[in-house]
Amino acid sequence: MIKVIDSIMGSGKTSWAIQKMQKETGPFLYITPLLTEVERIVKECPEFVQPEKSKIQNKAEHLKELLAGRLNIAATHQLFRYIDKETIGLLKGYTLILDEVIEVIELLKIKSEKLKALFDREILKYGEGDSKTGQAILIGDEKRLDEFQIYQKDAELGRLILVCIFR
Repeated sequence: MIKVIDSIMGSGKTSWAIQKMQKETGPFLYITPLLTEVERIVKECPEFVQPEKSKIQNKAEHLKELLAGRLNIAATHQLFRYIDKETIGLLKGYTLILDEVIEVIELLKIKSEKLKALFDREILKYGEGDSKTGQAILIGDEKRLDEFQIYQKDAELGRLILVCIFR
């Protein structure tokens, strides 16, 4: 079931969510764009925790551990953007509250010459998608192009789509 609460900023949507989470039995996963809002949820709902980075695990790994423990969790959009299939499986039974809309499509503008060079050097390659239409691409193993490193996780998760626009 999906329930949409749509109202202008400052009308009390977050306060409503906090009251709901304080009254009802979880587990809840509260996702918000700002770390300050994560901290607000943890402060106002003491049974909530937030994923943290440590010397032995990153935030995404800690999130999985918290989900496996069926804890109430508050986290940011940025962390939620990088969940993998294993994490999705752990979400079963959770009430997911998304505070604000998550941007699901981001346009990457890459010049055709650079794109061709990336394919020629097999830094980019077609994945399991439809190679005739180029619906899926994966960044290869080469790690030298720092400007593309931020997209590595998206590529590994099959979240990059190649769309060619001809003018």
